[in-house]
Amino acid sequence: MRIIIIGCGKVGGGILKKLSGENHEIIVLDNNPEVIRAVQNEYDVMALCAEATDFAVLDSMDIRRADLLIATSDSDEVNMLCCFIAKKLDVKHVLARIRDTEYTRSSLSFLKKEMDIDMIVNPDYLTAEAIYRGLKLPAAVKVENFSDGRLVVSEVIVEKTSGFCGRSLIDARRAYPFSFLIGSVTRNNDFFIPKGDFVLAEGDRISLVAEGSELSGLLKAAGFPHREPKNIILVGASRISVHLSELLCRDGKNIKLIEKDRERCEKLRERLPAELAIVNADATQQDLLSEEGVESCDALVSLTSHDEDNIMLSFFAKKCGVPKVITKVNQSNYAELCEDYGLDTPVSAKSITSDFISGYVRELGDHGKNKVKRLYTIGKGNASAVEFLVSENFKALDTRLKDMKIRRGLLLVGIIRDGSSIIPCGSDKIYPGDRVVVLSEDKGIKDLNEILVN
Repeated sequence: MRIIIIGCGKVGGGILKKLSGENHEIIVLDNNPEVIRAVQNEYDVMALCAEATDFAVLDSMDIRRADLLIATSDSDEVNMLCCFIAKKLDVKHVLARIRDTEYTRSSLSFLKKEMDIDMIVNPDYLTAEAIYRGLKLPAAVKVENFSDGRLVVSEVIVEKTSGFCGRSLIDARRAYPFSFLIGSVTRNNDFFIPKGDFVLAEGDRISLVAEGSELSGLLKAAGFPHREPKNIILVGASRISVHLSELLCRDGKNIKLIEKDRERCEKLRERLPAELAIVNADATQQDLLSEEGVESCDALVSLTSHDEDNIMLSFFAKKCGVPKVITKVNQSNYAELCEDYGLDTPVSAKSITSDFISGYVRELGDHGKNKVKRLYTIGKGNASAVEFLVSENFKALDTRLKDMKIRRGLLLVGIIRDGSSIIPCGSDKIYPGDRVVVLSEDKGIKDLNEILVN
């Protein structure tokens, strides 16, 4: 595909990194010469330093041949205008990043229709949703829903006290009356898809695949933390905090939001539900956190604009015995640092958004065959779970899974058919119209036929 990326900041850079290894023709446009130099030094793509709304610049790029324009500049309005111009110049698909919380769902729907924008993405809302899912399942360090939650892939850490510890995968499945599958294991930074006789140990990070309605019961039965947090502290009044607060208040949670900027606090009091407690204070002062009840809260989510503050706040919360701690980080090396030092639940808006847009790009590129419907990065980015919509083009239709010749490093972990999810076994078959989820050590898998040995 011929793809134009407008704006190469955190989100645009993350998208570029994801897509650059997938055989696309990519053009990057940014008005910051330092950003353009960095792109030219690191990637084999065309990079131009110019204003994205300059019609002459867009026209000179032969924009009419583009399959997709992704607008991720710092300005919502610039992104929408770029998409509008691109559609007028016959670009097939356009995607705009929109962040301002003042845009309501109804107003965005209106703008999307009137400006002919194919996809609007809000990284802050996507991140808030990811955090919300993590809070709903306190044992999980990452949670991803497939097919509207019918199938869930959850990453959990095996604890010594859990029923999985010391059991083989086969024995673990036999021990509990739930339909589930352990798809992958990360041990000592080594990622692999295990066989049935593999024995789980304390500290293993596993991908647990289950029906959405059964996952909570399974985690409870296996001795993992399962009680949803009721009293939650959010630190930092970011856009993510606004969206997350609204989601949690709908569930009746007791939320306390701590923000040091007085003006920001006043604006939030007008926007957020009245039952939400907003505290104007500096949460990096440990005495303040203690005064606000950090020792007795069920979860703390650190969402300031500074990675270092978020990490230190999270370490302090862990020291205070907070059961669930979620840490927002922007830099990928900080996310790895968090996991290495016991902060198991770092979240990155850049990574979440890059996954979402990469899945969208793959779906556009499938030309009606076995379409990618969702893409989810596992662990530290060394694997993925991909949801496909099966077409008549799949070469192993109506074939039992145990008779399929599937490549090494791949595992079919779920089938969604007629609104119901199936954790597959050897006798199951795949039919057109099914949605299937494949766990893959190969992050570049784009078509379901690629799982088969040639």
